[in-house]
Amino acid sequence: CRPSATGTSRARAPMSWATGSIPAEAQDRLDELMELQAGISREINERFVGRTLRVLVEEEGEGPGEALGRSYRDAPEIDGSVIIACNAAGSCPQPGRFADVLVQEALEHDLRGMPHEL
Repeated sequence: CRPSATGTSRARAPMSWATGSIPAEAQDRLDELMELQAGISREINERFVGRTLRVLVEEEGEGPGEALGRSYRDAPEIDGSVIIACNAAGSCPQPGRFADVLVQEALEHDLRGMPHEL
């Protein structure tokens, strides 16, 4: 780790760069902002409930009977995902294919829906 020059922002920063720790007051403020942002994100996602989105299916989901994909609004590895529930027969859209998904639920960062025929 390079030593901080006197008067630089790094020298003035309250963070201990060696440990990555920050003062409790700063952590409290960060937690407050993250909670506020989570509400904003959920509110934006709620606008998509009841709409059908074209989703690129990327992989099997974490839970049984699920697949994960992304819509036009989701950047890989940055934004949330669209969690696709398989139909009652257990048929899931295959990775690498597109599926039209009726959004049924908005989560903090993700959307949840079912395949939908247009």
